[in-house]
Amino acid sequence: MIEPINYMAALRRSWRLLLALAVVFAIVAVLLPVSKAPSQKNDPLRYRAIAIVGAPPSNGIIGSDTVSLGQILFYGNNFFLKGQALGAAKTPGPAIELIGAMSATPQTTKSSASSGSSTASTAPVVKGSAKNDTGLVQLAASAATKDEAAALVNQYATTLGNRLSAVAAAAQAGTRAATSGKSTTTTAPVTGYQVMEPAQPSTAKRTTPLKSSLTSSRKVRLIAGVLLGLIVGALVVLVVELMNKRLRLAPRAEAHFKYPVVAEIPEAWPPPTGGAAPGIVVVTEPTSRAAEAYRKLRMSVMFEALAPTGVVGNPFQDPYDGLVPMAVEPYSAPAPETRATILVVSPAAEPSRPRVVVNLGAAYAEAGQRVVIVSTSDLDSGVPVGPGASHTGPVALEDVRSNLRASSIENVSMLSLRPFVKNSAQLVGRAPLVFEAVRQIADVVLVEAPPFLQFHHGEALAHAVDVVLVVGECEATTFDGADETGVLLRRIGAPVLGVVFTEVPLTKAEKREQRGTVVTSAAAPVAEPDTGGPPEETSQYPVESQA
Repeated sequence: MIEPINYMAALRRSWRLLLALAVVFAIVAVLLPVSKAPSQKNDPLRYRAIAIVGAPPSNGIIGSDTVSLGQILFYGNNFFLKGQALGAAKTPGPAIELIGAMSATPQTTKSSASSGSSTASTAPVVKGSAKNDTGLVQLAASAATKDEAAALVNQYATTLGNRLSAVAAAAQAGTRAATSGKSTTTTAPVTGYQVMEPAQPSTAKRTTPLKSSLTSSRKVRLIAGVLLGLIVGALVVLVVELMNKRLRLAPRAEAHFKYPVVAEIPEAWPPPTGGAAPGIVVVTEPTSRAAEAYRKLRMSVMFEALAPTGVVGNPFQDPYDGLVPMAVEPYSAPAPETRATILVVSPAAEPSRPRVVVNLGAAYAEAGQRVVIVSTSDLDSGVPVGPGASHTGPVALEDVRSNLRASSIENVSMLSLRPFVKNSAQLVGRAPLVFEAVRQIADVVLVEAPPFLQFHHGEALAHAVDVVLVVGECEATTFDGADETGVLLRRIGAPVLGVVFTEVPLTKAEKREQRGTVVTSAAAPVAEPDTGGPPEETSQYPVESQA
């Protein structure tokens, strides 16, 4: 199953990647070599005009008193005759072309010949001209304008007719001289040559130039490169998001933990400088969204119903599968002070877990309640307990008082379990005795355990507390970790209230709003590292001094 993702938010987060790929693809597209084709707009021979000439026989017999088709084609394609036509036309255009004479029937085949210069071009090869019984020939010329093309091809036809007349006159004169042996006066020869269809500017057509490829334009390639880079970047972001198996949205947290999300804690904004961890926002930024979210979390702990454990009715029933409704008791508000011992766990080493504990403690202390924070992270750390520690028997109130450490937050104290619990194996039997003694001097006991899936501390304390809060961190908690944690908590029947979903990203509008409304307290507590704990974990509790 493909997990639903907030794709637009992912694109906004990855805008730098999109920009970088767009720039790279644009540079590559512009620098790639491409073949350049001439543009029709810049072609000097844009128009072509055609005239039809010929010498149809007057008596219907081919070759009688007429010039032949072969003569018309021969002299029409003569290089010198084209030069005479170009000189006589006196066209103002800088570039003109006489394409040449060719038979006007479909039986002929022409090959293109374009020079693009002001001199006559080589005539195309004409095939099958002997089979042309019509005696018609097509003359063509190209120029920059329709008028120039029409004038040029008509001059072409006139010059060709004059040459044919001269040829016919010379031939007739030679024939008479040979037959009579006397010089006779020549008369105008009868050639039969005539212009059948003179060229008109209105009939001139555009030539068919080499089409200019879109890729030959640098602007087009630049735009195409940018678009291609954006598309590739969007695909990369999509693949990364599909492969990202971490919680990103509260509904996903509920679906994998199978517990309701009782609070969404937004990310710290503005972020701490120098890479430091966010402080105790309930104290340092009391008007921020995060501080108010912790206050709402306190209300949920005090009044909200516990989540179904999954053992009511059918022990194998998943309360969130939506198939068969579970038998859940009607809601009734918990009695006052019945949720005084609260355990906070998380699947792995989510950095926000200690912050949830200390900020929730600050929210209770803000209401005037006395809070004691207990952490089991120093058990099995090898730190000597010192003389006078009792790991057996009852836990006296005075023993608890003597081991309390004051914090920089008013009404909040710290307590280590090492004087009372020899190692983590004794948590099941000894922790309830410690919590009962602490309850005599505190209104609320907050217990923080190391990663739930790596250590057994959370399981050992699950039935020694009133409420269990599960921390799921945005972009930190994995799908598998959430699934396994939920299954294990339901299997042991832990009194889970729900999931605290932390580090929820703020929108731009929320960031602007918070930037203008956050008020920082002058007395900000300073966090100091604890002396023990599991590897790669440090306490973020604001310890001041040893009592």
